[in-house]
Amino acid sequence: MKDEELQKIRTKLESSTNVLFEKISEFLIHEITESCEKKKLDDLIQNEMYSNRAKVEKYFRNRKISKKDLEELRGFWSELCVKKKQEIESQLPWLKDQYEIKLIQRAYSAPNIKDIESTQMKLLRGQRLHEFKLKLHFFWETELPKRLKTDVFNADFTDEQKELLLRQFLMALIIDCGCSHKKDLMAILRSLRAYFSNDQLKPSELSSGLVSLYCQGSSKTGYLYNYPVENEKYANLVYLDNSFQIKQIYLTSISLLMMVRLINIIEFETQSERRQGEKRLVQLIESIDAQNDEGFDQYIDLAILDVDKNSVLRDYFAKEKYQLFEHVDYVQYFSQKNTLDGFTTALSKGALDSAALSLSTLKMLETLDAFKDNKSLKKKLITSENAFDDPNGSFRKPKSENIQKLSTEYHCAAEIKKGLIGQFQGRKKPETIKQLSEDIQSLKESYSNQTYKIAKDIALVSVQIALMTWYRDYLVSGQSSNVSRAKDGIALSSLDTYKSSFAEDLFMYVVTHDLDLLKMDEEQFEGAYEYILSEKFIVDKRRQNKASKNNVREVKYNSYGKAVKNLKKFHKSLMHNFDAPRVNYLDQLKSDDLQMCRSSYITPVMWAHFNNLIGRQVELSKEQKSIFKIICMLAYRTGLRIGEILGLRLRDLVMIELDPKTIGNEEYYYLTASNPQFIKILIHNNYHRQVKTTNAKRGICLDELLTECELNEFIGLIKKHLNVKVGQKWLGGEDCFIFQDEFGQIFSSRFISAKTKEIFDTLFNNEPHDYSFHSFRHTATNNLALILKGSETLIKSWIGYSPDHIAKIKNYLLGNTDSIAGRQDVWKILAHFIGHSSIEMTANYYLHFGSMLVGDALCPDESKISANIVRALLSCRIFKKQLNTSQMKEKLELKEILEKIAPNSKIIQDAIFPDRWHTQILKCEDVEQTDNVTERLKLKSELNDIIDVLSGKNENLKLKEIGRDLASNLYKNRHHQQKNDISKSNPLDMLLKHINRNKSGNVFSEADFEIFTAVLDSNFTLDYFERRIRLIDARMEVYIQSEVEYQEFDKFCRELKFIYKQFKEKIKISKLSWKEIKAELEAAKSKKGVSIEISNYNYKYNTCQKIFSDLFLAVIYRRWSLAQINYCVK
Repeated sequence: MKDEELQKIRTKLESSTNVLFEKISEFLIHEITESCEKKKLDDLIQNEMYSNRAKVEKYFRNRKISKKDLEELRGFWSELCVKKKQEIESQLPWLKDQYEIKLIQRAYSAPNIKDIESTQMKLLRGQRLHEFKLKLHFFWETELPKRLKTDVFNADFTDEQKELLLRQFLMALIIDCGCSHKKDLMAILRSLRAYFSNDQLKPSELSSGLVSLYCQGSSKTGYLYNYPVENEKYANLVYLDNSFQIKQIYLTSISLLMMVRLINIIEFETQSERRQGEKRLVQLIESIDAQNDEGFDQYIDLAILDVDKNSVLRDYFAKEKYQLFEHVDYVQYFSQKNTLDGFTTALSKGALDSAALSLSTLKMLETLDAFKDNKSLKKKLITSENAFDDPNGSFRKPKSENIQKLSTEYHCAAEIKKGLIGQFQGRKKPETIKQLSEDIQSLKESYSNQTYKIAKDIALVSVQIALMTWYRDYLVSGQSSNVSRAKDGIALSSLDTYKSSFAEDLFMYVVTHDLDLLKMDEEQFEGAYEYILSEKFIVDKRRQNKASKNNVREVKYNSYGKAVKNLKKFHKSLMHNFDAPRVNYLDQLKSDDLQMCRSSYITPVMWAHFNNLIGRQVELSKEQKSIFKIICMLAYRTGLRIGEILGLRLRDLVMIELDPKTIGNEEYYYLTASNPQFIKILIHNNYHRQVKTTNAKRGICLDELLTECELNEFIGLIKKHLNVKVGQKWLGGEDCFIFQDEFGQIFSSRFISAKTKEIFDTLFNNEPHDYSFHSFRHTATNNLALILKGSETLIKSWIGYSPDHIAKIKNYLLGNTDSIAGRQDVWKILAHFIGHSSIEMTANYYLHFGSMLVGDALCPDESKISANIVRALLSCRIFKKQLNTSQMKEKLELKEILEKIAPNSKIIQDAIFPDRWHTQILKCEDVEQTDNVTERLKLKSELNDIIDVLSGKNENLKLKEIGRDLASNLYKNRHHQQKNDISKSNPLDMLLKHINRNKSGNVFSEADFEIFTAVLDSNFTLDYFERRIRLIDARMEVYIQSEVEYQEFDKFCRELKFIYKQFKEKIKISKLSWKEIKAELEAAKSKKGVSIEISNYNYKYNTCQKIFSDLFLAVIYRRWSLAQINYCVK
């Protein structure tokens, strides 16, 4: 080729490469390149490069280029890519330490579009099944109508015809619907017998039935069949101590009509007037169920024989049984036009576990459009004593090396953490227990005294305290920490086994996410345990599959079961030693081997009602309702966890219109435009991997995921914090938590969980349900899955997103939306967005619409069926009248058939349609809070200010001095000569510790507010506490010298009994009458008086500490209030 022509081609290549790298630059600028976004960037960039290279290759093929020139031009293109990469890196210097652009290899092979195993064995078996399917359809079209033909005067099937229909229905499930597992086939038959008969009770929890893929007015028609399968390993429903996995299967037109006719026969045969000889089909199903293996296998063999008497499939089935159908997905994948990909194919053949919503849940959701709120105005006390939190308060396969690499600024934590991961075997047991006890004590002192300020160090210390306490308790006896009883406990070698089952995983999870394990709520514990157990379950399954493929003898891999067993023991220790909340998720795991999936989904109608009910919460202020709505809205749209949302600060916002400005030592933020167009939030330390640096983040674009109205609500909240007019750059808002209220307080995750559960209880009329705050995350996952892989008709039928909103989300997550059906990175993108290390975990716990996507991929645009088959299947009297078979066309629409026979088919009448999920729900006006709530919030804010001063967070020398003097006086015994240093511990610190543990001053709940205001109103009680009470550990002590003093003490106790309802049950007072005290005074030489103590009945109670913490804080508050009044008067 001439040099001029080669130069033209080079110029063309340069132009093409420039366009390619302009796109790559856009990706880099638009996407924050944190650790969790890097994979997404890799995929986006490589997709563009593969596409560009394919165009270049096509350009080369259209010209006559010698092999030598071709090699030279390919090298030139590669050099251009390297050059452009270097140019971008020089223009964006921040890329150097954050992200490396990965160029594709020079090997010119097209990427595999369909991720499906193509081994020679699979191709042979798949081809064999495909050929049989052609014969099967031919049999149905030509032979089945003849063999099912009925007498003109008697349209009922004979016993032989019933058997034939049942056999062919099973074959339709296997070959047409891809249901190749014997366990599922048996479960479907059992469900037909149990739930569509007239002679058996039908528990609603285990209902079976049809679910329409599309709304009633849609152009497409397709149905899934919901049914329960008993499963001891993986389940989402427990009924009468048996665990069930709820499954769905897509029914083709023929298989659906076969099912309709079988149900018709079952209903007829189970009528009370039927004789035993008229129940052939029911007897047949019961016989198959009773015989299990042999009987069922025989019917499959006969079904093959029906279709082809000379079929080699019979011989293979005799040898291989159901492994013969292992590659039936090949038939589905290639034999018809569909949009299945590798992941949905794996779902359809059962290679991945996922749980669908039960039919009872779907029916419950279907009726929510008629929900009326009649009870929400009734005041409900918030029992959570932790409504607000103190605002300052690569996990894939954790290994010991990761723990050793964790950095911390504190020597104590850095040293002790090494003891967590070493082997206990070989040590001496008493010495190990003693060392553990010393380490625990050291860590507890550091934790209580707030030695650690960095969140990661607090997490590191808390998880060590919890784990080491559990280690020590099980070494001694499983209950006691008495070192002398060490011989009663387990062996050190056994503790190594306990520890290896989950300890390292939990350690990494807690530390990488900066969680304080000792203050975690139920939702956070559930998230941690669920994640750890899911990893174990996936690893076990992979090992079993590998062993099966390699023909290794059956080995039971059960790291999951061991982890469940030991997590239950560990959490029992947490509840006993640290008052951790009960975790219902763990309780539901009836078997150590059972993985439970809590399946839930929030429909558009349900979401509308939920928002209305937030507005009816009278104990929340207007601002708090708005904050609560936005928190739930972010979880509903993005799938973020509670902790990730509550931890957001102004500095975590990425907005073109948000500018930071440093004034003195503080950073302020201000808006440069009233309506920001781009808003991204940065999430620190996500669950699914150990973040390498404290700056590593992942970003979520809210302007892409929220609706316009929701985005404006979020911007409105930001503006309130900034409190600045547009353009006035000298003003700005200080960095703060985005979700703190007007009093500077932020909801605790425990309160959010409790309030969410309370609203769901109202929605479901206090009926049992599995809904919690985590349901928002489940909903976001399924909505995004439908958006990314569902057809337009499916998306429109099930979720309440507008077409423009759907297009925005697709463009945001996928970049190039061309040929989505063939892309394999879609599921990786979804898993990474949700925060999972693999799509397997997403499928196991969150993907409840997987079967729906399979059905949507298989469902044809037109569901037509041969008139001959329809006549054969629906020849009985009740259907004949509606169908008018004499006027049938050659092909009939499935939709038309079902509409005509619906009046006489209960399964069609009861089918679930998503239409009612989109009923328009009017927005209700918010109910204003009472003045009482305003007072509670004001008092809460003032008490927080006082506690901040006493603990040293804020400065107020006079108030700090008042607190220090009162604390010293309370811990000083006036009748004993003591040194000035009353105690080795600071008295004020000791009282602050009790205040923190007992949540004194947390008056957000109405009950706590009433108690504290009653204390404040009782001047006698406060005066007596200040003058007469002395504190000893967890007890209050008074010395009595006269009858007047005895009467005053009696009055003090009566006041406390009136204020604290639990006083009588949990408080113990020295039982001495005045006569006994008088006698003791006369006999005693000392003039100090007789001691009377107020203490807890049981050492586990903390009522006494709660009372004196409240009294101490109330005395300080009274003094502070008087000081404020005096200041105002002056």
